[in-house]
Amino acid sequence: MTTKLPARPKPSFPFVSVLIAALLGAALEIAVANSTGANEAWDTPEYAVIVLPALGVIAAIFAWIHPRRSVICGVAAVLGHFLAMVLRAEDVPSMLPLGALITLPILAGVALIGLFVGRLRKEAVHDHDDEAEEHEDLDQ
Repeated sequence: MTTKLPARPKPSFPFVSVLIAALLGAALEIAVANSTGANEAWDTPEYAVIVLPALGVIAAIFAWIHPRRSVICGVAAVLGHFLAMVLRAEDVPSMLPLGALITLPILAGVALIGLFVGRLRKEAVHDHDDEAEEHEDLDQ
């Protein structure tokens, strides 16, 4: 007699996605700072043109993938970006409070993008389920 093990449940927290988002955020900081020769990416005009929109896109993509955890990956991307900036900075202790203050509105904006896209995804799935039920009712 063989015993079948129950199926392993999916993890409720997207650890791998959070790690990937954080690494993408850090990569943005490093890539823009290195390509422009600046100490920190936000010292360049490319920050507003490349980094901020990319953080929003990262948040939106992961919110679509994980609508129930729609904020966490975007926040991880911003925190990965901030951590990379802090680790690369020359004058960390004196600039850390200012950097954290500047990062807060970015964090809030990315979190809002995640909430919005996550809500859209949930509604799209809910609407699709409603349409499927309507088609089943019509078939009967």
